[in-house]
Order: sequence, then structure tokens, then C-alpha cells
Amino acid sequence: DESGQVHVDGKISDSFRLVRFRHQDQLQKLGRGFFAPVNKDDLPKVSADIQIQQGMLEDSNVNSMLEMTRMISATRAYESVHKALSRIDRLDEKAISMVQA
Repeated sequence: DESGQVHVDGKISDSFRLVRFRHQDQLQKLGRGFFAPVNKDDLPKVSADIQIQQGMLEDSNVNSMLEMTRMISATRAYESVHKALSRIDRLDEKAISMVQA
């Protein structure tokens, strides 16, 4: 519900602790949705003005067009390096065959 309580079969099963950090820009990402304050003295404070809304969708924090462009650029760079290495291999083969002849 809006206060962070999780209901299962009509009973409160667990609850989220809804807190706010004084310096939200100084949180370290731990992974899997967990964060910790960089400054250990910045303790979270329970906040009454935070609500959870069931059934709502959060926007993605990824710009899909930008990431697709970056992926295409990375693929092209990989292909260029691959072609260059293939040419070097062929030159090495030619040099070896010339030395052996």
C-alpha cells in the first residue's frame, strides 16, 4: 500500500522502510536496487511524504536511442579492428612464404 506495507492474502506480510537521505546525490550504488550513503554519517531519515503506488510503472532510466547508437558504434569499431587484424595475418603469411622461398 501507500505506506509501504506488503499485503498477502489480506494480511500484512512485510513492509518497506521509506526513507530519505539528506544528500541524495552522494549515494553509492551497490547493485540490485540497493544504495548506501558515501558518507556513513548521512543516516536515512524516515519520511512521511514518500508514497508507493501499486500498479504504476516507472519510466526507464535508459535512453534506448542513445544506447542503440553506442552499441552500433562499438560494433563498427570491433569490425574495423577485426578487419585490420585479418589483413595483418595475411601480410604475415605472405612475409613468411617469401622468406621460405
